[in-house]
Amino acid sequence: MDYWLERCSICFDARLELCLDHCRDQYCLDCFRRYITEVVMSSWGLTVTKIRCPVCQTQIPQSEWSQFVPAHVVEHYNRFNRPYRPYSRCCPQCETEAFPCEYKDKNAVFSEQQQQTQTQTQAQAQKQNQTQVQVHTMIQDLLDTLPFYCQGPEMDQLLQIYDHQTWHNATLPEIYRRTMLLLFRTVVDSTAYHSNLLAISHRILLLDMKPDTWKQLQFAHISFFPVHECRACNTPFCLQCGQNAHPKMTCEAAMRHILESEAPSESSETVKWTLEHRQGCNKVDCSLCGFCFCWVCRLPWSEVRN
Repeated sequence: MDYWLERCSICFDARLELCLDHCRDQYCLDCFRRYITEVVMSSWGLTVTKIRCPVCQTQIPQSEWSQFVPAHVVEHYNRFNRPYRPYSRCCPQCETEAFPCEYKDKNAVFSEQQQQTQTQTQAQAQKQNQTQVQVHTMIQDLLDTLPFYCQGPEMDQLLQIYDHQTWHNATLPEIYRRTMLLLFRTVVDSTAYHSNLLAISHRILLLDMKPDTWKQLQFAHISFFPVHECRACNTPFCLQCGQNAHPKMTCEAAMRHILESEAPSESSETVKWTLEHRQGCNKVDCSLCGFCFCWVCRLPWSEVRN
C-alpha cells in the first residue's frame, strides 16, 4: 500500500512530484503537464473551460496549474477562455480573422475627472443608461425616415422596453429577436437601410448582460447579418459556413452546389467533411446557434464530458 501511495494518480508508475493545493491529489510532473496541456489545447469554444483535478474533479485555479505548463499553453487558454470572447471566422480567400461583434462600447467614454469622482457602480449605471437611450434613439431615428404607417403599437412597446430597461438576461435574447424581426418587416428595402439595422443590432449587443446571454446574442446577430466583408481583401463571405457569400441560398444548399459544380479539390473536400464529418474531433460548435454538442451521440458537450 505504501508503494501505491507514493505513485502518480494518473500513470500509477512514476513517483510523486507535486501536490495540488486545494484537493491534495498528487501526480508526477510529466503526467500532470500532459493532462493540463491536452485539456487547454482542446478548449476553443465561446465558453470558459474550467480546469479540474483528474481524480476528484475539483476546479484547479489558473494561478496553480499555469506553473506546470509552457507559456504558449497559458497563452492559448487566455485567448480562448474569456467570458465575453467574440465569435470569429476567417476569410476563405486571405484567411484574415473577422470579428462580427465585440463586447465594448467605444462611444461611452468618461473624462478622467469623472472617473476619479464616480464610483464603479455609478459609472457602470451611467454607461448602461447611455447605451439603452442610444438604442431607443437609433430605432426612432430610423422610423422617422419611414412613412408614418410603418410605426405601430408593437414597435412602441419595444421602444418602451429599451427606454425603461425592463428586461433581464433571460428575456433579452427574445427581445432582441423581436426587435430585429419587426425592423426587417418594417423596413421593406432592407438593403438600403442595412447599415442602420446593423448599427442598431451592434448597439443592443452593448447592453449590460451576462456572458451566456452575450453568446446567444452573437449567434442571433449573425443569423440576421450573415454576410461579412473582409477588411483585408474586401471579399464578402458567410459568417455561418465560412464560404463565399451565397445570397438567397442556405449554407447547406451552397455547400452542395459546390460539391456538384466543382471538380474534386481541397476546398470541395473541406465542404464534404463539413457536411458529413467523418473524421476529426467529435466536439462540434454549431455556427448557427452556438450549441456545443457531441457529433456521435448528439448530447450537449458538457453532459458528455461529465
